[in-house]
Amino acid sequence: MVDVRKVSREVTVTPTITVGNYTASTTLGNVKELDVSQRGGNTVTLDCIKFLDKARQSAEMQLFFFTEDPSSGVSGDKTEFNINDTTMEKCAGVVNIFSCDYAQSKSNSFSNIRNIGLDMLSASGNFWVVAKVLENAAYTAVNNLVFTYDFTFNYSGGGGE
Repeated sequence: MVDVRKVSREVTVTPTITVGNYTASTTLGNVKELDVSQRGGNTVTLDCIKFLDKARQSAEMQLFFFTEDPSSGVSGDKTEFNINDTTMEKCAGVVNIFSCDYAQSKSNSFSNIRNIGLDMLSASGNFWVVAKVLENAAYTAVNNLVFTYDFTFNYSGGGGE
């Protein structure tokens, strides 16, 4: 008998962004690889995204998730957002972060998107994400943004009766 259990994995990414103003419909940072460190061929579910905005911009954005590295078909940081057709075919899904999703303090804003339920399957076991800002935002440091992704997947361990 094979031991199957649900495993949770949290991956935190601080994308390097360009200091300054981003206009609506531009790429926010570059493609980021999410090392989920699970066996390739298993379905992974994105359950939650926690997003810390240290610049307190609370900008609406879209996060595009891929099962293969999309770097060659995606526009670069702070350029007009574009994903070519061939690359978009590898998109597993999109998650929106709206301005109403943020809670703000004096120095930052935070968003917690729950119950996403985006199932993804990757031969390598890793995933990639590209962010598109939907409204103007100004960032004051290259590390103003911190994304934490919560994943679950079924892990098939060794035998057991």
